[in-house]
Amino acid sequence: MANTYILSGELTNSFSQMLSDCCQVTHPLFGSMKKLIPKLGKPLTKKEISNLHNSGTNEEFYMREEYDVWGYICIKPEKYYSNYVFAIGDHENKENNFKRLREGIVKFSVQGYDIYMIKYGGI
Repeated sequence: MANTYILSGELTNSFSQMLSDCCQVTHPLFGSMKKLIPKLGKPLTKKEISNLHNSGTNEEFYMREEYDVWGYICIKPEKYYSNYVFAIGDHENKENNFKRLREGIVKFSVQGYDIYMIKYGGI
């Protein structure tokens, strides 16, 4: 029998709250970060993060064939695999031209987190 997870509530725009909300070692949707990282491929480069921040203002950016993005996961292995997920489909991430997602990813990157793209059907 499959497990069903329901995530409810509003997502914060406060980066300090996002840091507090980070999962450690495992994630309820993806399980062990240690096992997930090899499946994700290489983390985004600074140039790719900059491109996402500057150009990722509409849904079409994320749905291009070469991307087909479900979301992004920020992982800091040296901090107990601390992790935070930005899903494209979350209403709060779509507001204001994906501002929460774009700025959050940049802030996690500055804090030393590796940023990975999660593609539909990709893990």
